[in-house]
Amino acid sequence: QPGDVVRLFARVQPYRWKWAFDTWANGITFRGVRDTFDNSRPIIAGDNARTIPGRTGGNPDRSLIQMNGVKNIIIEGVAFRNINYLSQFYPDGSSTPENYTQIASCILMTESVN
Repeated sequence: QPGDVVRLFARVQPYRWKWAFDTWANGITFRGVRDTFDNSRPIIAGDNARTIPGRTGGNPDRSLIQMNGVKNIIIEGVAFRNINYLSQFYPDGSSTPENYTQIASCILMTESVN
């Protein structure tokens, strides 16, 4: 729902999921919560990241997070790692890895605002 806050907590292993957002995510804040022991941020990693079946969005080889037609999403307090053409990911629930493109980015936005 608009106004919701989703908290991502720091942990030893990075989050290795690829996310695809469309209009259902309008107005949501994704907020990283630092570790209380070493103050580290939660990490979203591109290496060996997996897509949720049916939620890949277009161009899964171009980003970790895809936003299509969203408005007013906030992503704060997280660190992104290993999103480059040398890293591999697992598309749409597959067990066969693929490489990212040379123009891969952490976040890919299309037809989105704010």
